[in-house]
Amino acid sequence: MSRHWLVSAAAVIVASCGSNYVYVPEGATSWSQGQPVTRIQIPPEEPKGEVRAASVGLTRLQVAGGRQPDLDVIHIRLTIHNDSDRRPWVVDTREQLLEIPGEGRSRPIFVNSDRDSMPTISIGARDKRVIDLYYPLPSTVTRESELTRFELLWQVQTGDRMIAQRTAFDRATLEAEPSYGLYAGWGPYWWHDPFYSSQFGFVHHRPISIHSPSRVIVGHRR
Repeated sequence: MSRHWLVSAAAVIVASCGSNYVYVPEGATSWSQGQPVTRIQIPPEEPKGEVRAASVGLTRLQVAGGRQPDLDVIHIRLTIHNDSDRRPWVVDTREQLLEIPGEGRSRPIFVNSDRDSMPTISIGARDKRVIDLYYPLPSTVTRESELTRFELLWQVQTGDRMIAQRTAFDRATLEAEPSYGLYAGWGPYWWHDPFYSSQFGFVHHRPISIHSPSRVIVGHRR
């Protein structure tokens, strides 16, 4: 059965709090805003830029005023740097898939960026784009203690060819809880998948419908 997601948000409010867990992407070499980040050079045979990936794990989307049920999602941030390719790179946000072992795959139901061209985003030479991806949860996952690992199947169309790779995120326990995590909603523009349905592999709780002048509140949850 098709489930439609309607978003016409007047504003986006970003809130974040601490968590006892952190999701570490494979190959992570640095930290940003309290989260480990992996940096992947592309194309691998002749790098002209890079993809950076980080995640805060579970994030809660709320409608201001409490008129709609909250929605828990997995939040992943991709930062795409085109350092020297004269031809623009293109990212189709609908093709950035999340896979949870034993559950299946899903494409994002919400996307946030600083470009209003979504679902496709172009990255010109010497430019970068920050893309926040929000994925639905399977019905078997209600908290971070039940989510030990997930994988992002991402792809970027460079000037020469399509680059498609898989980045795994493994849960780790923090020794000290941070005060703040990765901020969501970096850009002013939002996109939603109006044709989302359970055919992508996950079974979900009740969907939400957000209508103007409601506001979407994004907050990290434990």
